[in-house]
Formats: sequence, structure tokens, C-alpha cells
Amino acid sequence: MSHAQKLLIAARITAVLSVAAVVVLFATGGQLVQNYSGIDIHGAAAIGLHITTGLLALTLVLRAVLTRTGIWAAAAAMVLFGISFVQAELGDYSTLANHVLGSVITTVLCTWLTAWSFARRNSPAIDS
Repeated sequence: MSHAQKLLIAARITAVLSVAAVVVLFATGGQLVQNYSGIDIHGAAAIGLHITTGLLALTLVLRAVLTRTGIWAAAAAMVLFGISFVQAELGDYSTLANHVLGSVITTVLCTWLTAWSFARRNSPAIDS
């Protein structure tokens, strides 16, 4: 198995874990808005999102450097990683509208990157 194939597998795993973190964030976000419960789980999921999106960005950047393909996906993963920190900063009640908008962007990027990673073949020659 080539390094590119291993990086693609790692990207798939971290992408799925990122989506799982987003699901937990959505579930606990509703609880936070309604009765301010679940803050510990929400915070832990946010940390998990930082970690998984960071690893996703790292694997996709390394893969893009190695294969010279998937550059847009690597860039999107870096943006996603950055947005996870902006989201943390906007998590206050006074900035909730912006936090919700950021969560939609996060969801779209996570979902797209996950779909992209599973749509890739293991041959760098056909990646784009």
C-alpha cells in the first residue's frame, strides 16, 4: 500500500470522526439553547472537532504534496480547521446567530470533505 493510499484512508477516518463530532455538537447545541445543559459534552465535542479537522487538514495537505492532486480538498480542510476555532470564539450567547451560521458552514465542509474522500480512488493518476 502506497503512502498516498494510507493518507487517503487516514483522511477518510478523520473526516468521518469530524462528522460525528458535528452531530454531537448539533445535538448538544439544541440543549444549550433551550435549557443550558450539556455544556461539558458540547465543549468536549468542540475539542474533538479541532483535533479531527486538524488531522484531516494535515493528511490532505500531505497527500496533496505527495500526489499533486486534491489541492482544493486540502485547502477546504485547512479552512474547516480554522473555522472550528472561529466557532469556539463565537460560542457566546451574544454571538449565537454567527455561531449558527458557522455551524452550517462547518457541516457543509465536513460533509463535502467526507464525500470527496470516499469518492477518491487509490490511484493518484485519477484524483483531482
